[in-house]
This record gives sequence, structure tokens and C-alpha cells, in this order.
Amino acid sequence: MNNDFITLIAVGDISPGDHYFTLGHGVRAVFEKKGGGYLFAKVQHLFQKGDIGFCNLEGVLSDDELKRESPASYGFRGNPFMAKTLREAGIDIANIANNHILQHGQKSFDETIAHLNKNKISPLGIREQGAYSSLPLIKECKGLTLGFLGYSFVPEQFYPQNVPYAISSLEAIKSDIKCLQQHVDIVVLSGHFGLEISNNPSLNSIDLMHALIDAGADIIIRHHPHDVQPVEFYKEKLILYSLGDFIFDLFWGKELLLGAIAEIKIRHDREITVKMHPVLINEYCQPVPINDKAICTKLNTFIHTGTYREISKIENENYGYYIKLHRKNIILNLNKIFYFFSRLPFGRTRLKLKFFLKKIISRMSRLLS
Repeated sequence: MNNDFITLIAVGDISPGDHYFTLGHGVRAVFEKKGGGYLFAKVQHLFQKGDIGFCNLEGVLSDDELKRESPASYGFRGNPFMAKTLREAGIDIANIANNHILQHGQKSFDETIAHLNKNKISPLGIREQGAYSSLPLIKECKGLTLGFLGYSFVPEQFYPQNVPYAISSLEAIKSDIKCLQQHVDIVVLSGHFGLEISNNPSLNSIDLMHALIDAGADIIIRHHPHDVQPVEFYKEKLILYSLGDFIFDLFWGKELLLGAIAEIKIRHDREITVKMHPVLINEYCQPVPINDKAICTKLNTFIHTGTYREISKIENENYGYYIKLHRKNIILNLNKIFYFFSRLPFGRTRLKLKFFLKKIISRMSRLLS
């Protein structure tokens, strides 16, 4: 590898478990049937380019209190042995500050952290109560020191009383950045937030990203929208608004299957460049590189300081952004229902049907109450 720069390979959301609509034929099912290396087989050559590999881990790696006849217990729960697969694939850092990491309780969270650490993957986004609000990670490589911070901005819905990952105020994050700047050459910030299924960030998201860059962050990697969003160089610093899904099983929308691998080069003079490699998740939950010229061109056409915010401001003021998103949500929900019934005979049919009926009963009860 070239010693003139560090290569950071960043990907978006990795969901290690099955979605409720793919129970028995989602990510966990493929992992257990085919083996871990199978999931990364089509993209392994891209990870080999990197000195440091990053992902957002959207779920636990724990079977603590798993009830195999309960869809709620089974959904979004990864096999603990997947930690070894992530490490072998080239993942060094996994963001755990997100809205699914506490879905199965504190013990499952703790076991996930333990499995990551055991396999030499650094969990990013753990809540701190000392000088930082988020426990920083520091990586030294080829004469450069990189500092990583991770946060979730999505309200915790499962166990909000005692959240073990970092949900911090803007002022606390700015303070963390300033503290970390004193010890590292480059600050990389991971953020879990934004409106889901949107292919463009909202004006509020843009303003927040700019504020974090102004505070001293050099690279921001955002996740949660489940769609690929643009890349911006703001004051010569890099903002990846969303890398989309990387390993996931949301098969009812093509945009939910499109992701990007960011090949980020950081030179010793702190110049940052990026090349985006588009991938499409196939029916076996594998990310597969695609050579679609239009998509490649779009992903590698970068926005520079100022322009993007002005375009977004006009659309937000006219409510165009939210109208488009609402229509997209309606279409995706219809596709989701069609997918559910078309794939009902596959995988764990009874468990999927049980989940679906429970959802219907719950919604009817709310309407009648």
C-alpha cells in the first residue's frame, strides 16, 4: 500500500439480522446457510484497498434471551459469529450509536460490544461521561493520527431511560471535536440521523453538517436514510450525507438496495479525496459492484461549498422536499406489502404472518381507542 496517504474504506448500514418481512431468508439466514465470507465475496477486493475499514452496525450480535417463536425477539438480531466475518472482511471500526442497537436490551448490547472487541473491531459511539460525551477512538497509521467520534441523533425508542451510546447536544459534540483536535491530525465524525428513504438531505441536515465542519470535523460519515445521498466538499472538508445500505434485506425498493463504498484518501498534508464505488444488494443480501455509467457519474460528481445549500433552501421553503418524500413513502409501503405476501411462503412463514397480524391488530386498536 502507498505510504503517501491513508485509505479509509467506509460503507453504510450493515444489518446483521433478518427484517421482520424476511425472517428465514434475510441477512442472518444467508449468513447461517452460506457462511460469512459469502456476504462480502463480491466486494472483498475493494476492502483490500483500505488501511482502515468503517461501517454502521444496525443491530446486535447476540442471542441473549432469543425466543425463536417470537418475531419481535428474532427480528434485527445477528448471529454472534458475524463479528469474526466483519473483521475478516476488513472492518476495523463499527458505529454502534444507532436506533436498533438497543432493540434487544442492555445485555445484548453488552454482548455485541464484547464480540466486536474480541475480534479487534473498535465499537464507535459509546457514551462517555468524562471529558467527552462520546468515547473517541484514535487510530495511528502511516505517520498520521485519526480520531473518530460517533453519535446518534435518532430518539431511542426501545430503552430510553439509560442509553449506553452517545446521543449528544450540538454543543457537546462541538466540545468533543475541539478536545479531540488537540490529539489527532484528522477528526472523523460518524452521525446516525436524517429522514429515512430520502435521496437528498434536508436543509436542517445540511446546516448541521456545516456546523460540525465549522467546529473542526474533517470528515463526516452519515447513515440512517437508507438511500445514497450526495457528497459535498465544504471548506475542503468531506461530507458523505449517506452511503445507503450495504448489507441489508429491504427488498421492496431498489433505492433501499443501492449503496456506495467510499474510498477516502487522506494525505500527509491533510488533503482529502474520495472515490465512490456504487453497489447493489442482490437477492442473497450480497453487495455487488455495478458499472452503471449514470450512477457512477452521479455519485462521483461532488458538490462544493455553498451551492447545495441554496438549492435545498428553495425546495424546503416550497415544501417540495417533503411532498416528494411523502409520495415516495406511499409507494414504498405498497411495494412492501406486495413483497410480504409474494414471499410469505419462503423462510419462516408462520413467524412472518404472526408479526403481520399483530401489527394489524395493534393499529386497529389504536384507531378504535
